[in-house]
Amino acid sequence: MFGRRSGLFSAIRERRVWGASDRHGVRGSTRGKLDSVINGFVCTRGDEYVMDMGIGHVPLATGFCKVPGQGHVLCVCDWDGFIRLYCTKPDKCNGQFSKWTGHGNVIHDLEWSPHQSIMVTASGDKTARMWDMESTNLMGVFKGHTKSVMSASFRTNDKWVFCTGARDRNILVWDGRCNHNGGFYGPVNSIRNGHPHPVPSTPWQHYDGVTCVVYQDENTIVSAGSMADGPCGTIKLWDMRKNYTAYQYTPIPKHSFPCPRTCSGSSSLVVDSAGTRLFASCTHIYNFSTDSAIYMYNCHSMETQPVATFTGHGSSFDVRCALSPCEEYLLISGPSDASAYIWKVPTANAASPKHAAGASPNAEAVATAGLPTPENEQS
Repeated sequence: MFGRRSGLFSAIRERRVWGASDRHGVRGSTRGKLDSVINGFVCTRGDEYVMDMGIGHVPLATGFCKVPGQGHVLCVCDWDGFIRLYCTKPDKCNGQFSKWTGHGNVIHDLEWSPHQSIMVTASGDKTARMWDMESTNLMGVFKGHTKSVMSASFRTNDKWVFCTGARDRNILVWDGRCNHNGGFYGPVNSIRNGHPHPVPSTPWQHYDGVTCVVYQDENTIVSAGSMADGPCGTIKLWDMRKNYTAYQYTPIPKHSFPCPRTCSGSSSLVVDSAGTRLFASCTHIYNFSTDSAIYMYNCHSMETQPVATFTGHGSSFDVRCALSPCEEYLLISGPSDASAYIWKVPTANAASPKHAAGASPNAEAVATAGLPTPENEQS
């Protein structure tokens, strides 16, 4: 199910190509032991990293390098626009080894290129920026949004093309190799008004535009928006083989997933490596209280209802989620109870979290890295 390979021939072929480890870098003997490890999961003092941030400031975006052999490099971005690099390899260069100012405003999101040490940051200064992470040099400034840029995602198997979503309700597509003029890069495609501004039913409601974007495959972008204290829970899939730039009216997605119940929107979207399972962090508001849930949708069957629901964590709109490299565990951070939660995905229907570990209050960022093996340090 969900695109996994099955059968004797597939198993032999996978073992020949990937060796004793599976395609996510996790050995079969290790996979069965992960449950017992997670049940006793703790964060030791050696795995803590103290950051010189302002009082009450927390990391907004984190991410591990995706280049094989460099999965121990962790990037952390914050409210003040700083970018920090950490070495998380045990008994090596443990700790922060680089820091610089990336933006003059808050950095909402970061995304590593899938094939090289290049990263894109999305900021409240209305721009996205591309960085050479080995030299920390700025490679380009991408300008076109009129409000804070909230999310960024590289195109599947592409090291130059990426998309961004912003509070201006627009989704823009960029290419780091072209459309450079006047010191800035311009978008090569755009979805204007992708998440239209609904009419507020109460004076205190405000609309946050497009809060998250992610590529499902080379031709499909998944997006979600939010409206504080209001219903705006539709997740949309866009076929980027179309030229949405020419649309004069509200663009029509190729498919939509409605969020169950009254929803104020999504704060995080994750797609597995097969492009089949979509995870969406949604916040529900009813009777002046909030409740959060993670919904899993099947992007192949396109069923409008979620196939699994993850609940049991604290309520907060800024809940971020990530899949483990083996894609059998879902990790979230950001609930108001200052904890991180882990679920085992195959048994997640109406599931309670498998483990909750303490975190700093209102911690929002979350990331996962591969388990190191002799043949493969990074999945």
